[in-house]
Amino acid sequence: MKSNKASTLIEVMIYSMLLLSVLALAYLFYKLGNQYLKKTRTQVEMQQAASLSGSALVKDLCEAYGTGIASFPSPAGPGALPGVVMLSARDDQGTFRYEEGSGNPIWQRYVGYYLDTDPEMPADASVKALFRAEITNLGGLPSSQPPGPVAAGVTTTLMRTSGLRRKLVAHGLRAPSNALPHGGLDVYCLNTTNAKVYPTVLTNPVWIDLELLNTSTGSMQSSMRTRLSVMARN
Repeated sequence: MKSNKASTLIEVMIYSMLLLSVLALAYLFYKLGNQYLKKTRTQVEMQQAASLSGSALVKDLCEAYGTGIASFPSPAGPGALPGVVMLSARDDQGTFRYEEGSGNPIWQRYVGYYLDTDPEMPADASVKALFRAEITNLGGLPSSQPPGPVAAGVTTTLMRTSGLRRKLVAHGLRAPSNALPHGGLDVYCLNTTNAKVYPTVLTNPVWIDLELLNTSTGSMQSSMRTRLSVMARN
């Protein structure tokens, strides 16, 4: 006579505990993997934003007039948006204009970079976006010897309110604060003691500090800092 084989209650409980242990371990690995992917994606996004910001600034600054670069906030007045304004000899088609006889640039416009509300995160006061804009109706442009931005009354605030061809360069730059008054975009010179200075006219080399902040992972905020130096055209 054959006996019926059946699991006892104890065996069922053991199998259930083993299954729960396997599922808990699988969930733990899934959670850790998901956190790693979020952190990696955040780092990649900040690296891309830093690359976009740095390459755009370096391109314009290295072609700018050496005595026509102004950092803001500056002695031009309080309330200016953090950023930098410079002269550019490129026209609407992107052609670099110069005098055929002397080879001197014919300056076409003032170009400005500044921090403003990030349209992707308008409610997040900790981050800003980097914008680029142009002014062409001041300083007697086009000219081979135009006044610098401050002398012409061109500020980052004017770029924001009246700038042409305004475009967003990068997201996620750190917003200005008491500890970081220039926010994630700081353009300056160094004096003889290697301290940061912000003269009305910047001198070579021009230094750029960028600080990126990503709050997409909630409490796991990530940040990145980078420093660049540029020699403007003399």
